[in-house]
Amino acid sequence: MEARYHCPQCGADHVVGEAEEKTLLDCSRCGYIGLLPTDWTREGRVERCPICGCTDLYRQKDFNHRVAIAVLIGGALLAIPTKYVSLVLAVALDLVLYLTAREVLTCYTCRTQLRGHRSSEEHGRFSPRVDERVRKEQGRAGRL
Repeated sequence: MEARYHCPQCGADHVVGEAEEKTLLDCSRCGYIGLLPTDWTREGRVERCPICGCTDLYRQKDFNHRVAIAVLIGGALLAIPTKYVSLVLAVALDLVLYLTAREVLTCYTCRTQLRGHRSSEEHGRFSPRVDERVRKEQGRAGRL
């Protein structure tokens, strides 16, 4: 499983392959070293965020929006010479790319993204209510 996260100390972006095998986080930019919990996964299913420990995670498509926009722009540029067939094909291609994209789990608290996990309906789609609750909890914890 791959984890994309921000260093808790300096915010630098990092990618860790085979994250379930790791026990330490280290940042080459600031020298931060942190321990990863050993119980954040169970049988390939993610129980909580390995970086911050938050149990609030959401599923989303691992869909590259820049590629989708580039395909649409290409279809639009060729629309008049192709009598708009290219635009219809571009939309169809984007739809196929979206429907075949795998899912990624994202932590509400630290925005860590986890790829390669066993899919599960346990974690729902993004919820503004959960996001607001988590942000309020963070605010309260920051004031203590």
